[in-house]
Amino acid sequence: MERKLPVRTICSFSIIIGALALGHVLTGCQSASASAPASQQLLGTWTIDGDAMKQSDDYKKASSQEKQMMESMLSMMKMEITFTKTEVKMEMDMMGQKQSETKPYSVKSEAGNTLVLTSKNDAGVNEDVTVIVVGDSLKLKQGEQSFEMKRK
Repeated sequence: MERKLPVRTICSFSIIIGALALGHVLTGCQSASASAPASQQLLGTWTIDGDAMKQSDDYKKASSQEKQMMESMLSMMKMEITFTKTEVKMEMDMMGQKQSETKPYSVKSEAGNTLVLTSKNDAGVNEDVTVIVVGDSLKLKQGEQSFEMKRK
């Protein structure tokens, strides 16, 4: 029996706010100025940052077997997230299974380089994700899970 991986947990805004990118929606490849508000720096396309993920506490605490599984999953996964001012678009390909989702989101709060974004999950319930933007690096946090990304 084939088992579905809990990828949606960290990847759609019910995982992360969803949103994948087929192109550069508003900002293209240009990175936002570091002095711009975090909500402005967020705009554009982001992709998985495997190197940063390997520096995370979760990875460092993992057993060698868990690290091997994480690395294997990362190597088989392609994900891009594009944020516009009102929508997040996610495109993911994991082991040949492709998902694409676009959802509206809103900024619930903004403090320095940290945003709390909210969007409705598939059940229509609001879910929040914390986003930390530092230059061309992005960290998505939802509950105990976090995901590292870099500007494409």
